[in-house]
Amino acid sequence: MRNICVVIAMAGVLALVTSGRAGELSLSANTRQGASPAGQHEHQPTPASAKAPDMMQKHREMADEMKAADAKLDQLVEQMNAASGDAKVTATAAVVSELVRQHKSMHEQMMGGMMMK
Repeated sequence: MRNICVVIAMAGVLALVTSGRAGELSLSANTRQGASPAGQHEHQPTPASAKAPDMMQKHREMADEMKAADAKLDQLVEQMNAASGDAKVTATAAVVSELVRQHKSMHEQMMGGMMMK
């Protein structure tokens, strides 16, 4: 009974994040098409950022971290899409766990930045 509840819960999560194609989930479709992922955009240097190379370096580091996180999710999603049976349930749990870990990490970074001001 517990396993069925877990599977139903994961199916609900997947229904919220799927791209609409049955059985596939693509977290970086925009990236593969050459467009920037939703919520991400290129920043043009302004006089303020030109005077703050430290901030620009931090921005580059954050962008690199986000790319690494996206790559990790892409890998897990690829494994999930290729799996079947019990392995699919395990792979789906790994995707959901990674999403939660990344969300918490992002929240901690945002709160840390606010505390520093």
